[in-house]
Amino acid sequence: MNDSASGYRKKVLLLAMALALPGMAAADEKYDALKKQVELLQQQLEQVQSALKQYETDNTAGKAEVRKLKQEIAQAAANASEGKNTDSVTHLAGYADVTYSDGSGEDVNGAFTGARFNPIFHYQYKNLLMLEAELEMSADSEGGSEIALEYATIDYLLNDSVALVAGKFLSPVGQFRQNMHPSWINKLPTAPSGFGHDQAAPVSNLGLQARGGFSLSGDSLFMNYAAFVGNGPILEVADGEI
Repeated sequence: MNDSASGYRKKVLLLAMALALPGMAAADEKYDALKKQVELLQQQLEQVQSALKQYETDNTAGKAEVRKLKQEIAQAAANASEGKNTDSVTHLAGYADVTYSDGSGEDVNGAFTGARFNPIFHYQYKNLLMLEAELEMSADSEGGSEIALEYATIDYLLNDSVALVAGKFLSPVGQFRQNMHPSWINKLPTAPSGFGHDQAAPVSNLGLQARGGFSLSGDSLFMNYAAFVGNGPILEVADGEI
């Protein structure tokens, strides 16, 4: 009887162990799976933390760049404001041209006959005073060169209708010299008859001038004027010829 009971207990114990082993194996598998999930979550957390640190670094650098850009914009605006509010204004302009003459006969060949470079300088102080000058540098077909002062004046702006001019100014006679002589305006190869250098109308005058303009009838009729006094042209006589 005892042997039978002992054998029965062994069978029950073996059966319990057999039933417990699959449960333990399943628990081990779940543990391993949970461990892998924890390790994966830890890796993901480390990646998130690394990305967050990188973002904070980039964001700090970006804020510094934005602050620097704002400072540069403010400085540029201040410089522009200073330029607009200045009392003195300078301006450099000018023109240049090259002249070519085409031959009109069998024995005459076309050739370049001259070149000019005319820089023009302007300086204005408020709406009160203006200095202007033009220098002409020219070369002829034979290689000779010449530098001449076309005009140099000081203009005192009395009001919107009157300006007093002193110095060497372009002759207002005939309108051509003071308004149309630059090559970018006058497209012809020569000046009109009588208005060239050493011809009837003087190129410039040295003296004083009052010039300006005023309205005669609202905006429909406007009149310009120029009154001047200066050294007039001189007739040169050589061997009884003018």
